[in-house]
This record gives sequence, structure tokens and C-alpha cells, in this order.
Amino acid sequence: MIGVVADDVTGANDIGTMFAKHGYRVVVYSDYAGLTRGELEGHGVQVCILNTESRYDPPAEAYVKVRAATARLKEFGCSLYIKKTCSVFRGNVGAELDAMADELGIAFSLLVAAFPNNGRQTLHGYHFVHGVLLADSAFAADPVHPTRESNLARVVEAQSGRRVEIIHLEDVRAGKSGLAARIAEVRRIAGYALCDALDNRDLEQIAEVAAGEAMLGGSSAIAEFLPPFLPERPAGRPAPEVKVPAGQGILVVAGSVTPQTRAQSEHLVALGWPVVTLNSLDLLVPAERAVTVTAAAERLQEALAGGKNALLRVTNSREEVQATKGRGRQLGLSEVETSRAISLALAETTERVVRALDLKGLVVAGGDTAAMVLGRLGITGNFVLEEIEPGVPSGRTLGARRMLVVLKSGSFGRPEFLEKAVRHLRALSGRSDG
Repeated sequence: MIGVVADDVTGANDIGTMFAKHGYRVVVYSDYAGLTRGELEGHGVQVCILNTESRYDPPAEAYVKVRAATARLKEFGCSLYIKKTCSVFRGNVGAELDAMADELGIAFSLLVAAFPNNGRQTLHGYHFVHGVLLADSAFAADPVHPTRESNLARVVEAQSGRRVEIIHLEDVRAGKSGLAARIAEVRRIAGYALCDALDNRDLEQIAEVAAGEAMLGGSSAIAEFLPPFLPERPAGRPAPEVKVPAGQGILVVAGSVTPQTRAQSEHLVALGWPVVTLNSLDLLVPAERAVTVTAAAERLQEALAGGKNALLRVTNSREEVQATKGRGRQLGLSEVETSRAISLALAETTERVVRALDLKGLVVAGGDTAAMVLGRLGITGNFVLEEIEPGVPSGRTLGARRMLVVLKSGSFGRPEFLEKAVRHLRALSGRSDG
């Protein structure tokens, strides 16, 4: 079994789809307190992904969570461990890598951040997003965790107690023996080696060598190229088993303020979808939030019960985001607390709608929002089903409520992605045996 620890639920599904597309049976768990090896074996799980939801935690807390999750994976007898990070190394990357390595007693690990299919490339340790240096990209304006350092080796070293060396592109492209020789050199002097990669051929070369490692870290993309070099043989993906009724709409919840999710939401507006937009300034005080949530849920229920797909979002222009952060400061809230108050409002609204209609189809954009929605609905995890676009799969939920879901990182997907995700869930329903 392959064991993965991810720091948010959309990232967990992101790496899950890399294995699922090869036919592996993959499950993501956000609540794994009572998880047993017997349950995993009963589901035929080949890739077990534990979501610690620790990206925005204090570093020491993130370390504890990831170390504990790694200990659980050890109980399950995993043969390969992967610390899944954000593809631009937001969050507690160094602390979480250290936590996994410390729990496993491992002194060295390869890191691969590149995800060429989603525009992420690494050269001489510097990370690029669609050809733009990370520090000059939209991630520099992230409202919760802005990224202002493009050299990912420096990012990790600033958070970790271990030295980071770079495996330069010429070493990656020196062939299997050349790359292996360079890794052997670095292994003697560093705790981590960050690999350059510009395209999928680079990732394939790294994967061939990396498959022999006990631990890997970084974005999900390297996982797409590992299976041919691993001993595990695909067991086949599970069936959807859940059907979205023909007369019931699918709810799309846009909780991210990234340019990608903003464009995807505007695409649905242009299509004439029913849209409910929450004013973020009304969501920071519980009493005001309660009134807003009630009104929004009623409007969404009417549209969805009538068979229309609907969009729930928050005001998300740069000016509105800045105004909301300012209002949060006036109320004594940190930026993380402000962000989570908004995600909570989206989650509360979604919960009311799902429970009222027994909704079976749900698409959520934004990791923090997705985590809160799943928690309120009693969803403990999901089987990973099929890839829709790079890094974004569909899933069938586990726990108190069975649904078909798509959980998308805010920064992934083309402008028409949300529409495409809804069509995908409809198609899955047509193939469902449930």
C-alpha cells in the first residue's frame, strides 16, 4: 500500500487522481481517527491518503498532525510514503516534511514541486507558474498565505531543520544512471534534494529513480509517473454507486478568490445559471451571517429543487477582498480567521441546502471551503473516481452522507471547468449502478 499525507482535501484528491488514472483503488480520509487496516483491506485500498488540513496551522501544530498521520500509515504497513504539498509550496512545507521524515526515521528525501500540466515548472530551484516567477504570480496576492519567494529550496530551509540541495535540470536529463549518481552525492550532504523539472519527460525520469526511495515530497504530478516503476498492480477503480436524480440540480460552491476560480464562476454567470452571491462583509459577525445564510439557502433550494444547477459564491474582487480583510482586522480577526469565517458561511449554506433536498451532486472550489463543507455534512472521506482535468477528480463520499463530489483547488482548471465538472457528475450518474 502507498501512504500519502496531504495538507488539504483538494490536494489530497489531486494526488489521488494521479494514481486512480492508472487503475489504482484510492481513498482520501479527512477523518481517520477510527480507521483500521481491516477497513482498508475490505475496501481493497491500494493508495491511502490522509488529509491533515494543516496548511494554515501554526508550524508546530502542523508538525504534530503530520507526524501522527504518518504513524497511522506505518500501522497500515505502507511501502512508500509521500508528503503531498501545495504545488507552489504554500503552508508549512518544511515542518511537515520534517514530521514525516522524523516519524519514518529517514535522513533524506527527494522533493519535486513541478506540475507541468498545470503550468508549474522548476529551474535551478526557482519555481514558475505559467512562465512567471512564483513571487510575481497571482500567488503573491494570496489573501491568507502570500508567496514572495520563488526559490523553493529557500522556502523549505526557512521552515526546516534540514539542508536542501538542488538537483539541476542537466542532472535530471543525464539519464537514469547520471541522475542516480547525482542523488547519491547529494544524499551524503543534505536532508532534501529539490529536483528541477520543466516537462513530463523530466518527471518520468525522476520517477524511475525515485520509485526506489522510501519517502518523497512535493506536488502531485510526480505520482502520475510512479506506477510503472512500482510493484503494486492496479485493482481497478470503484463504481460511482450514487446517482444524481434527473430532476435535481447540482450545487457549485466557489469559495476561492483565485483568478482561476473567479473566471470559472463568471463563466457560469454568462451561461445564465442561478447565482447566489454572499457579500463577504456580512459574514464576519455571527448574527449577520445567520441571516445571510438563511436567505441564500432558500434561494438555492428553489433553483435546485426545480432541476436547475446553481452557483453559490462570495464577493471576490481584489477591492472586496481587501475591504473584508480590513473589516476583519477591525473585529480583531486574523487573516486566517477572516478567511475561515467566510468559508464557514459557505459551508453552513451548503449544509442547509444538501440536507433539505438530500442533494446528491456537489462541486466545491477552494480547499478550506471544501474541508468545512465535508465536515459539516459528516463526510469522512471519498473514493477517488475519474480525472476531469489535471489534478481534479470526481469522488464518491464516505461517511454519513453518500454523494458524488468534485473538490477542486482554487488555482486549478480552465474557465469552463465548473460547467465541465457538473456535466461529468451527470455522466457518472448515467453509469451508476446505485
